[in-house]
Amino acid sequence: MVSCRYLTKPILNIALTDLMRVMQVSATTVQWLATGYMLVVVIMVPLSSFLLRSFSIKKLYLGAMGVFLIGTLICLIAGSFSILLGGRMIQALGTGLLAPIMMAAAIAQTPLSKQGFVMAICTSIILVGPSFGPIFSGIILQLTSWRVLFLLLAVLIVLCLIGGWLWLGNPMKLTKPQIDIWSIGLIIVGLSSLVYGISIIDRPIKLVDKKWNYRARFIAFSNLLSAAI
Repeated sequence: MVSCRYLTKPILNIALTDLMRVMQVSATTVQWLATGYMLVVVIMVPLSSFLLRSFSIKKLYLGAMGVFLIGTLICLIAGSFSILLGGRMIQALGTGLLAPIMMAAAIAQTPLSKQGFVMAICTSIILVGPSFGPIFSGIILQLTSWRVLFLLLAVLIVLCLIGGWLWLGNPMKLTKPQIDIWSIGLIIVGLSSLVYGISIIDRPIKLVDKKWNYRARFIAFSNLLSAAI
């Protein structure tokens, strides 16, 4: 299940050049398919702790994969860049929860003496997507359209949904904690600023007015500072 989450980002990165041509957008604009995706993912990961204590792992997994599937289908039929970007954001809402769900389910069912071994296996699974995603994407793009990437991903998600419905249990005790709105707000602002600042701080900016170039750099540093605070 987590391989799907880590497969979706690298397979699309290879297709960015094709998407620039098809969607008729610039390199800076198409890069938001990766940057926007990561912004949503980093917000969802810390929220997973609250969600794992409020909902059963089975319900949470099926919900996350369902949202992931909806986003993938939107990307599959997208006829414009804005719709494609919206689909990527919806994908990220689901995929941001998958790795924490896997880790929590694995640890909850494993004796303390074997948790290190299980964590190593989980980490290996997480590394599969980024390792094989570009190879898989490159082969598909050589043979057919970028939409096939999302079609194959949708099929894989459906299989994962069926498997989760049949075999996934609920090994964790639900405590129903109260949500801290202020903390969540600070997490969203801080992590979003950090990721966005890092993503643009070293990006070449070609502007006629050099003052605007400096201002763009200042925005990046400001985002990093607000994240640190």
